[in-house]
Amino acid sequence: MTRLTASVGHGGSNKRDDVKTVQALINSHLAKLVPLQALKVDGVCGPKTIKAIREFQTRIVHPKHADGRVDPNGPTLVKLSEAVNPQTALQQGRRYRIRTIAGGGISAGVGGSVTTFEVQDIDAKQSVYYTLVGADFGFGFKGAGSGPSSWTEFSSPRGLKDFHGYVTVISVSAAAGVGGGASQINYVTGPAAGLTINGAGWGTGLNASFGATHGWMKLRD
Repeated sequence: MTRLTASVGHGGSNKRDDVKTVQALINSHLAKLVPLQALKVDGVCGPKTIKAIREFQTRIVHPKHADGRVDPNGPTLVKLSEAVNPQTALQQGRRYRIRTIAGGGISAGVGGSVTTFEVQDIDAKQSVYYTLVGADFGFGFKGAGSGPSSWTEFSSPRGLKDFHGYVTVISVSAAAGVGGGASQINYVTGPAAGLTINGAGWGTGLNASFGATHGWMKLRD
C-alpha cells in the first residue's frame, strides 16, 4: 500500500509530497470517476483536491460520511492504493497546455470551420498538432489564418497523442489584429472522453464569433 506521512485533505496536515501522492493516485482512478477531471499534481490541497477526495470516497469507498480526508492506513488510502504502482501514478497527472495555431470559417446560424491546435506536454517539452473540422452553430466570422492564441493549461492522465475524438467547443471571441476571447472544449468520445478544458486569453487575426462548434478533433500526421 502507498504510504503517507500525514493526513491529506479537509483538516489534514497536507504536506506537499503527501498531497502530490494523493492527487496522482486519484488521477489513476479517473476511469471510475467520470466526468471528474484530472487534478494538477502540484502538492497544493485546494478545493478541487478535497472535492475529488470526497467524490472518490462516495463512489469507491462508500463511507457513511465522506469527510474529504485521506489518513495514513485509513480505508480511503487502502482503496486508492489498490492495483496502483505509486511511481506510475505520480506520472499520470501530466501537465499540458493547448493553443490555437490557425483557423478559418463562417457561420450565420449554421456554418463550418477548420481549426488547428497545438497541444504541448509541458514537462517533456514536446508538441503535437490536432485539426478540428466541425459544424458551427451561432454567428461568426473567422478569417483564414486567424490565430495564434494564448496557451491554456490543463492536466490529464492521457498521453500526448490521446486528445482526439468528437468534441464540442463553446466560444466567444473578437479580434482585429489582436483581440481576446474565451472558450470551453468538451471531449465527448475518444481516449479523453469527459475532459473539459476552459480557457481565456488573447488571439490574433480577424474574427468575431459567438456560438458552438461540433466536430472531430484529429491528430495531424
